[in-house]
Amino acid sequence: MTKKATIALIVPLVIVMTVCFGFNSSVLDDRAHQSLDNIVGQLDSLSDYTIHLIGHTDNSGFNSYNDILSEQRAIAVKKYLISKNIDSTKITVDFYGECEPIAPNTSEDNRALNRRVEIIVNGQKTEPAPPPIVPQTSSSEQVKQDTIMFQKQEIQEKPSLEKKIKKKKVRRRLVWTGWRTGFHWSTSER
Repeated sequence: MTKKATIALIVPLVIVMTVCFGFNSSVLDDRAHQSLDNIVGQLDSLSDYTIHLIGHTDNSGFNSYNDILSEQRAIAVKKYLISKNIDSTKITVDFYGECEPIAPNTSEDNRALNRRVEIIVNGQKTEPAPPPIVPQTSSSEQVKQDTIMFQKQEIQEKPSLEKKIKKKKVRRRLVWTGWRTGFHWSTSER
């Protein structure tokens, strides 16, 4: 009994998402739960993946406190993903405190954007390969007809393969474009 080899395509996939937090908080709200559940649902379709979590804060408070808070935010996201049966060895955590804002900390709206955890999923999706493309072969009758057409064109056009027109200085030449289309005239100015 012989087995047929199956061919599959491995498609790289990157998912980038941001989960925002309240002021001085590392608690996930309902909107964050929905976003993370969406990611968990997408992970089921991947054959392999890694998750990178990066915690951030706004510039309110001391640098040392913001570093701790950004780490707590990233760990809160990690714990939630682990609670959804995601393998903890596939998750890495970094935290940058207030060092990498995505918006200037000049207004409350901008500071709210900076209180976040970025989630980057690098994955691979395995899909069945498309069926192979089989080149279309011409029947012997079609090849004969193409050959006859080619010979007829060659006989008719032979005396005027290259024609010079004095007024416009245009050069015409016969160009082969394939068995189906045969020859065609190409013109170019000098």
